[in-house]
Amino acid sequence: MPPGISATIYNCLQAFCDNGTILPQFRDLAHIWLGFTALFCVHPAPESVKKEELLAVRQIAAGSTTWQAKTANGTLTLLPFTAIDDQHYRLYLKTVS
Repeated sequence: MPPGISATIYNCLQAFCDNGTILPQFRDLAHIWLGFTALFCVHPAPESVKKEELLAVRQIAAGSTTWQAKTANGTLTLLPFTAIDDQHYRLYLKTVS
């Protein structure tokens, strides 16, 4: 991880609320930020990941826009939106304990 950059997981609680009440079906959805950059998961992607796996995201090489996280179901590839070309992607991931 570059100096001064840390991975943060944000649960999408505020995005999926109803009059201030978090809807239970969305409690486990999350996305990852690095500094001010949101990382999008490119497909193929696992149905769910552990928060610890997501927080262990690493840049594949210095200066690269590609980030990866090792999961129990394989390698998860993440990109900032500006680096996505014609890949299928999603922002939110289901997290499990």
